[in-house]
Amino acid sequence: HLLQRRFADVVSMAEEWDLPRIWRRRSLDGGAIGSSKGRRLSQVTQESPVDPLSKLFRRNVSVAPGGPGSPGSGAAVTRAFPAVRLMAAAAAFGHKAKVTPSVQLREVEIETRPNQSHEVQVQKSPPVSPTPKRKERLSLTSWAVGGFTDTGPSPEPRRLSGEGRLSLEMVSKLRKKRNAIDLHTRKQSVDHTEEEAEHSHFVPLCIFERKPPVDVHQTPQVAPRRSRKSSAKARPSAALGGAHRGLWLQSFRRYLYDGEIHADDLPKALLHSGIEDIRPELIAVVLVKVAEYNTLDEEEFLHFMCQYEEEQREDALTHFQKFAVNGQVSMESMSELLAALELTPRRRVITQICGSREVSEERGEAMTGLDFPQFLKVVEMLRQRFCFLQEELEQFRSVFQVFDRDNSGGMSLAELSSALAWLGFPISGSLCSLHQQHDLDSKGVLTEVEFLRCLRSLYEEEAQTIKQYLNLLQNGRCRRGSELEQLLHTLGYTTTVDILVDALQAHNLCKGYVRNSQLLGMAFSEVGFTLGLNELRELTCSIRTRDGFSDEEMEEMRKAFSMQSKSEAEISTPAIQKALRWLGHMYSFEMVQHLVTELDIDGDCMLDFTLFVKLIRKCRDRDRQEVANAFFALDPLDSGFLDQDQQMQALESLGLAEMNIPEMAEGIRLQQFLKIVQHIKFDPVRVQKLRENDFFEEHEVLELHRHFGRFDTDGSGELQEQELVMLIEALFPRHANLREFRPYFSDLLAFADVNRNGCLDFKEFVRFIRKIRDLQDEFQFEVYKETLEELGFSNKEAADLHTFFLETAGLGTLTFGEVKDMIAGSFNLSEKESQKVLIFCRCAVESCGDELAGEINFLSFLHVMRQVLDAGWASG
Repeated sequence: HLLQRRFADVVSMAEEWDLPRIWRRRSLDGGAIGSSKGRRLSQVTQESPVDPLSKLFRRNVSVAPGGPGSPGSGAAVTRAFPAVRLMAAAAAFGHKAKVTPSVQLREVEIETRPNQSHEVQVQKSPPVSPTPKRKERLSLTSWAVGGFTDTGPSPEPRRLSGEGRLSLEMVSKLRKKRNAIDLHTRKQSVDHTEEEAEHSHFVPLCIFERKPPVDVHQTPQVAPRRSRKSSAKARPSAALGGAHRGLWLQSFRRYLYDGEIHADDLPKALLHSGIEDIRPELIAVVLVKVAEYNTLDEEEFLHFMCQYEEEQREDALTHFQKFAVNGQVSMESMSELLAALELTPRRRVITQICGSREVSEERGEAMTGLDFPQFLKVVEMLRQRFCFLQEELEQFRSVFQVFDRDNSGGMSLAELSSALAWLGFPISGSLCSLHQQHDLDSKGVLTEVEFLRCLRSLYEEEAQTIKQYLNLLQNGRCRRGSELEQLLHTLGYTTTVDILVDALQAHNLCKGYVRNSQLLGMAFSEVGFTLGLNELRELTCSIRTRDGFSDEEMEEMRKAFSMQSKSEAEISTPAIQKALRWLGHMYSFEMVQHLVTELDIDGDCMLDFTLFVKLIRKCRDRDRQEVANAFFALDPLDSGFLDQDQQMQALESLGLAEMNIPEMAEGIRLQQFLKIVQHIKFDPVRVQKLRENDFFEEHEVLELHRHFGRFDTDGSGELQEQELVMLIEALFPRHANLREFRPYFSDLLAFADVNRNGCLDFKEFVRFIRKIRDLQDEFQFEVYKETLEELGFSNKEAADLHTFFLETAGLGTLTFGEVKDMIAGSFNLSEKESQKVLIFCRCAVESCGDELAGEINFLSFLHVMRQVLDAGWASG
């Protein structure tokens, strides 16, 4: 009792000082816990003493009646504990534990009698019937949670490292090592946790080291480690892996943990090895054949990979025989057979692969189906192509290159979102889980193969959604336009009736209909057709490839592109701005240049027709976002509706209030408001009027008419010789009287003078002004390219800096003070460094020759940023 009292005092002091770790270390090192220094002795009372073992292990302890705390305590008191924990406590007390090696260490009893020494006795537990569950190797987790049990003739389990006692330094190193484990290490399997773990809240440090308790007064005897191969199942003696051995070993080392690979990491190891057929049931079957434990060493892993390939072949043969007739499987049953192997390609993909040279060369002319070797070849090609068409695979790889501009071979989460939007996939919610699921290396970027796997999973998820929707319909077919619209809405696609009709006609799914007369006055929701799973999958693919444009709109874009293209292959940024204006998109040159830089792959500021279509879609998306912002700004209560007054205010904020506005409804939602704005901006009448006015808006035409009247001094409605001289001097004050510029002005006047009478009427005057502005944009474009080359900025860096500039400047300029505040706030500059920014601004304006004093445009801003970067402020 006195010893228990002293021990309880030490535990209480340790808890008050928050020193449980020091106590545990000293108990394991055999330190004198009961030393006289700092020890307080308490008198023995009749109260029930505090059990130190219950505080140490925080376990539920069963106390026999008549314990030491009860009156007349003289009988023995029995408390049961796991052997390893009790022996660690006994070692701290300085007493020996009598352990028989052949006995299972299940329970230990402490007998406490008055005036007698404490003795630890081991009792043999009744035999336990074997359980059918899979054996666990004595891993770190199983030792830490449930203690250890004897698994054979040798009672000494293996250790992590070292043979001596656990010191505080070793504990600190071990804790740092565990805290440093990141996502690259293996995760804990639920099979590692034993049933007793739910009752344990505190684990002694000796268990984490996988050391059996030893007598602190004796030198520990280290038992020889049992051979790992003694518990493994039979393996082939020949070299494993063959040609794939090197890749398999790389995968093994990639997911290696404590010398072995866990079953939880086998799917990732298979993918890392280039095996796309990952099925948990096959992994479980093969795992049982090659190993007894949930972890595999190197030789077992190589054996597993060999057996997995064999199991794949046997499984494919089993399913093939179910569908084969006379040793061949027909093309009609291919989809069902492939679905049994968890492959869901579209019918076009199957047809393309079966008709490829690799498969067709092995087929005879009399063969109507595929035999087993040919079927295996089809399955192999499907997995190599990720169940895509060959042209789709090439397109997806080119898209990966577009968003991998630094050639790092990786795609971040933001780049994945942009790539999916580029490809036309409807994005709803966060893509973080999708990105993490396919990021096998956990580096935050996707490789090209991982990106293709990501796209394949999106195809499979979409097919599963379509299949579930069809199960709700009669006969599992989509038969009405309303059902099709509901399905596309469920999938997240936003299309128009024209786009749906064009996509249906492209696959001969909506026969007998033509544009503007195909419905004969009937609503699209009432149109009848019959669409199954394969037809609907082809329809969604067609919608994605159209980028949200109908055939008529695509034809208009081709016309605009060909009008500005000189080589009929690519057009430059100034020509792109003209093509956009011809289609009704009125953007400034700076904004067009920014959009082109985001899409330009090779950095030459040239786009082909495919990228030109992507650019127009970005313009539409930007317009839709601008309209949505105006809608939500006038709906502060988030009601989802705008009344007529709010609609007019939104149109005024968008600059559309003076245009031909259709009749407004009392309350409209966002989608309805988007359609109204779309109709106003791209009304054919408005677009035609813009083309007639050389792409000047109505208010700009009025402003030009005022300037024309100022130079038409005689009121004749034409600008004659002397009036033209006044016009040139007003427009070009620096160069009007220079001899070398006279040919340039003569060419301008000749271009504007359509009727060749030597005078300019108002329409010719508008043409003259438009030509001058186009030449200014072309000159600015050349200066922009020269500036990037001079300052050493890439197109991507320039695009990032332009975004940084537009956040504050919009489409205008910045004052010196605004530039100073923006840069100083971004790079945490001191007051002295902030004053240097003003000097950089003045130097940039002088070098660019800007006429606006105290104003910084984007080209001048590039010069400022180069000086800031050269000063080293950005790195700090």
